[in-house]
Amino acid sequence: IFLMTSQPRQGAMRPRLPKAWFDRANSDPRNVAIFYFCGHGLADGINTQLLLSDYGKSATPLRHAINFSAFRIAMHACKAMNQIFFIDACRVLDSGMLVDPSNLGSSGLGAASVTKMFTGSNPVLFAARSGNQAFGDPDQVSDFTQALLSGLTKFGARRNKQQRWAVSPQALQVAVAALMDDFSGDSHCQTDGLSGSGFDLHVLAEPPEVVVHVYLAPAARHVGAHLRATCSGVSQERQDQGHPWRTTLPMGDGRVSADFPEQEGAAQVVRDVVLIAPLQEVELEVL
Repeated sequence: IFLMTSQPRQGAMRPRLPKAWFDRANSDPRNVAIFYFCGHGLADGINTQLLLSDYGKSATPLRHAINFSAFRIAMHACKAMNQIFFIDACRVLDSGMLVDPSNLGSSGLGAASVTKMFTGSNPVLFAARSGNQAFGDPDQVSDFTQALLSGLTKFGARRNKQQRWAVSPQALQVAVAALMDDFSGDSHCQTDGLSGSGFDLHVLAEPPEVVVHVYLAPAARHVGAHLRATCSGVSQERQDQGHPWRTTLPMGDGRVSADFPEQEGAAQVVRDVVLIAPLQEVELEVL
């Protein structure tokens, strides 16, 4: 696992991608190479530049940046057949990159060869879509990383060949996207390179939990509704008027209901559901 942040430390030298990390991942095809970056980023619609702590200290600003596209291609030379990249950074458009296409960062791993084809799995999970910002509250874990940690520890799992609950890139992407969903209609956790049935990042000690999104149709009927979801002895109730309602529950046979105490003559709506990780969406039709 390689962790990188663009935040400078007092007296710190410019961060560099350690050759030792590449060499360790390169030691066995069965290895899983995990790269995580949290910091500032720019994009031009094709390339994503990851800014390091000394960005802007040169006449060529992106000299001190990682060209993530080139870095990922350079990783094609790594023998680890399973690789995954988590990019928690903005990917806003930088006009300077468009004016000067040569103003790009480097791979940090030497020259990347586009003729070196990679036959393994190397998906990327982005905090932001190309052209967009990544978000987080001041002095708090960012939205993407918070969802990523929850996905890695509780939600983003599926049964593997040994029938163990293993976190996979595919299930993890669904979990992170669901946890980041602000229900605006914009999609979250853009990915590149998800293919096949995935691979195991790690195995959970306990069965995963399920992210549950509850919708009422028509949506206007959610005002004043009392929403409840239960499964495996655990019960959750909506505490505010947010709609859709997001909650989490154990897996299993469950029930979702809506009562309307403030609406005279409105009948309770109940739906029995089977909750399976990572995500279950439930719509209750209110007559």
